[in-house]
Amino acid sequence: SLDAAAALELATRYPTQHIVLLAPFTSMYDIASHMVVWPITTLLRERFDNLQALTTLAQCPVLPSVAIVHGDADKIVPVAMGRALAQSFPAMITYHELPGVTHNILERAAPLLM
Repeated sequence: SLDAAAALELATRYPTQHIVLLAPFTSMYDIASHMVVWPITTLLRERFDNLQALTTLAQCPVLPSVAIVHGDADKIVPVAMGRALAQSFPAMITYHELPGVTHNILERAAPLLM
């Protein structure tokens, strides 16, 4: 989730060919709104916007290949956020949804990425 935001931020600054995002949220504001109430979301210091970062990457002359892996039982980052990112850029993103997998996704995702 947060590591996906960091990876996308890095990719917008330095050319890359492949990006793997595990359980990414659409934006920091969206995930904060999902987890806490409105007044607290206004206190966010970081504005990680994964949708905007993907929009920036989609304008590159050579598109990076992006793999999104999300578990459909994720209670921290709703799977709908991973789906929304993937649907926004189908030419650039390969989406893998893992049935019954929670936010602790790494052990199940590794075989998909080999």
